[in-house]
Amino acid sequence: MIRLFLTALAISPQDPKALYRRASALEGLEKYEEAYRDAQMALVSSPADSATFQPLLSRLHVLVEQRRVKFSQIKEKASRMMKLAFDGEGGEEETETGLNNVLVLCRERAGIEALLELGLLVKLKSLLDLKSPSLKDMKRKITAVRTLSEIVKFHVNMVSVLGQIILRIEITIMTLSCFSNISRLYFS
Repeated sequence: MIRLFLTALAISPQDPKALYRRASALEGLEKYEEAYRDAQMALVSSPADSATFQPLLSRLHVLVEQRRVKFSQIKEKASRMMKLAFDGEGGEEETETGLNNVLVLCRERAGIEALLELGLLVKLKSLLDLKSPSLKDMKRKITAVRTLSEIVKFHVNMVSVLGQIILRIEITIMTLSCFSNISRLYFS
């Protein structure tokens, strides 16, 4: 449906009806920021129709503001967890807690976006690059793989970016499999 509005807007970029309808469609897809921009452009294009656009603008303004506040809070938490998990700002337990909280943050779109802005992929890559990992490093690698899995659930387009990491994941899985077999031999 949005493609139809894109076609109409390609012909007439300031068409208030097309902008308004696309804004409504984007609202339904929970793309509130984009919807708000379109609704604002519709109002600028046709101020005489402000009574039509105002209810949508009011709804979207509240939603956009709520998201901005929530994102700010999530980004602050993400920053704290990244420091705990990757910058050595604490002991072993704090590092594990940080990694697990990063994983939990990746279960929400806003959490993923905040963590990606903070350079999560580079940190995960370096974690997966560890050679001859210890038991604690293997646990961290498992958490890194689980974190990447959560990212891919929300960002299918991230698959191409993550392609460079896939080989490291496969190596990690093979190493974990070998480690598991060795553990069974020694601890059984």
